[in-house]
Amino acid sequence: MIKVNKNSKSLVLASKSKDRIELLSKLKIPFTSFDSNIDENIKPREKPSSLVKRLSFDKAEKAYKHNKGKFIIGIDTAVYARRMFFSKTDKKTEARNNLIKLSGRRHGVYTGMVFITDNNKIHYSLTKSVVKFRLLDKKDIENYLNLQEWKGRAGSYSIRDNAEMMIKYFSGSYTAIAGLPIEKLYKLLKLYRFT
Repeated sequence: MIKVNKNSKSLVLASKSKDRIELLSKLKIPFTSFDSNIDENIKPREKPSSLVKRLSFDKAEKAYKHNKGKFIIGIDTAVYARRMFFSKTDKKTEARNNLIKLSGRRHGVYTGMVFITDNNKIHYSLTKSVVKFRLLDKKDIENYLNLQEWKGRAGSYSIRDNAEMMIKYFSGSYTAIAGLPIEKLYKLLKLYRFT
């Protein structure tokens, strides 16, 4: 049996992502967010499963160094299709190109999650989901771009917001596509008696 002192536990989310903060807040468990601010460049020939594992570990380990004795959640999400990554961007032209390339196609959404306990025990999980966009015309894309939801989001869209109108179907975990696999995280929080 795992023994945890409920009064001494602190939870840190190694992310400043609005989506992740809002999703974790729904669990009504106190936490703080920490901006790991790591290098997220993709290595040559790196696979999406390897990328999200590497980056989620980097984020979690940096947060752990600054928050020793606390529980850490490190997350990374990648959108991948046609042998290419659709990375976060703040440039409208790049976001437009991403949406044009994803239009009418399926793409994989890979979410890696690292959970480090207060005594440095590490849990890792990978969630792969699939999203298919309906065929988007120029007006669909421009209307979505004008909403500004694409900024700083993998794939240049947010499934939690108005991008739902562009999605034909998805399979896998809705919350993992949004950036935080709540189903898997909740099991760990329950295991360590946060709930």
